[in-house]
Amino acid sequence: MKRQGLRYLIVGGANTLGSYLLYCLLLLWIGPQPAWLTSYAISMLAGYVAHSRLVFDAQLGARPALGYIGLQFLMYFLSSGVLAVGLHYRLDPRIAAAVTIAITVPISFLLSRWLLAARASSRTASTEADKTNLEMK
Repeated sequence: MKRQGLRYLIVGGANTLGSYLLYCLLLLWIGPQPAWLTSYAISMLAGYVAHSRLVFDAQLGARPALGYIGLQFLMYFLSSGVLAVGLHYRLDPRIAAAVTIAITVPISFLLSRWLLAARASSRTASTEADKTNLEMK
């Protein structure tokens, strides 16, 4: 789990940094919540591919994608709520987004690991069982 956590931090950190920079850029033209939605949607797509392949070694497919997208919508609503609280208390939008990221990243890691790694390990277990069955024949 430590190596997986490190890969998650590196891949997720790069994706989060890109999303945050896009958010800050979008603030020049639109408000904080629309900027958050736009940057989040783009990072969700990039994050699915990167986390599936580079972190959890999970297959890309419709079923895991739907689960991941559902998880990201949940995380979007959670993060939007945290952002709204920060903005309510008059934090600078960039600071509020940074606080939001710091709060939601650990939650996202645990839920993503549960979703994607569980599928990858069950795939590995069934592959190993198939190999064992073939060897016994």
